[in-house]
Amino acid sequence: MTTPDVTTLLAEALHREATTMTVTDSHQALRRLERTVRVHRRRRVAAVLAAAAAAVGVLVAGAALVVGDDRADSPPTEKQEQTRELPLPGHRIVYGAGEQVLLVSDQGDKPRKVLDGKEPRFAPGGARVAYVDGSGHLAVAKVAERGPWSSTRLDDPPPARTEEGATGLYGPIWSPDGSRIAYMANSELRVVDVATGKVEALREFRAPYVRPMDWTPDGSALVLGFDRSTTGGEMVVEKFDLATGRLTPFLDGDGETTGVRFSPDGTQIGFYSDSLKCICVAAADGSQIRPVLTFEDPGLFPDSARVVWSPDSTTLVWDVRRAVQVSRLDLATGVNEQLVGGEGRSAGIDWDRP
Repeated sequence: MTTPDVTTLLAEALHREATTMTVTDSHQALRRLERTVRVHRRRRVAAVLAAAAAAVGVLVAGAALVVGDDRADSPPTEKQEQTRELPLPGHRIVYGAGEQVLLVSDQGDKPRKVLDGKEPRFAPGGARVAYVDGSGHLAVAKVAERGPWSSTRLDDPPPARTEEGATGLYGPIWSPDGSRIAYMANSELRVVDVATGKVEALREFRAPYVRPMDWTPDGSALVLGFDRSTTGGEMVVEKFDLATGRLTPFLDGDGETTGVRFSPDGTQIGFYSDSLKCICVAAADGSQIRPVLTFEDPGLFPDSARVVWSPDSTTLVWDVRRAVQVSRLDLATGVNEQLVGGEGRSAGIDWDRP
């Protein structure tokens, strides 16, 4: 009796296994092939095993592709949600919902959680996010294309609560060059150097409520909102000169003026005004105010909306402070479209600027 050549032996063995094996028993098939070839001369064993292993590997890889195709048609799991790629730079919107930071595309895809915390703010370039973490610390997270975002705390410990029970830290905003973050620690306005962690206390404010809104494009001043009432609902906006400490009025109006942000090209500001009943834009000095989206029905007022700009300065997104609602507003057409809606309380919003 003669021994079959390697090609014949391999072809017959693979034919037998292919007619019976499934994706799940591919390893058993490989072991059966090994037992088959051991009965032949040693000088042929290595070649047969190598070829058999390669063939089974091809079958397993092909089967895995089939399984992957099946999974693509199934709803994504939580793990897949965490690892899928982010929207492209320039199309990423982060917002707070309760004690979570979520990310959504400006096209309105399904939001995903990226951090535990609130009040997110992109750094210039969009590679980092400043926010208040779940323990009340100021933190900076690195934006990862897949998987979790790693973060570093910049203040330790967070400022203590006031006698009235107010929470310690809020309103982090990046300087135009991305080197510093301004924020409120109770009633104290502070700036931290991100690279060194050095904190500078700028001024103590006795007003019931102070909200940092933005840096001026040249980095010389901060735009701050002041609640001059004792009950809320009377937010006025002033500029704080970093060199002199002087405050000057910036936007006039009764009631609240909130969410003031400079456009990326530095030529405009966007904001919400309940006295003007609108989401408005104006020149960078606060003049030439133009309503873009008006709210005639008092029941539709968004209640202290915050406004942020698209990277090309043509579109606004805005949120409602007392509801998780994010909308996109085209400045040229006035068309407003809701991207996100849900229950809860909003806690900050921003659009990346690559």
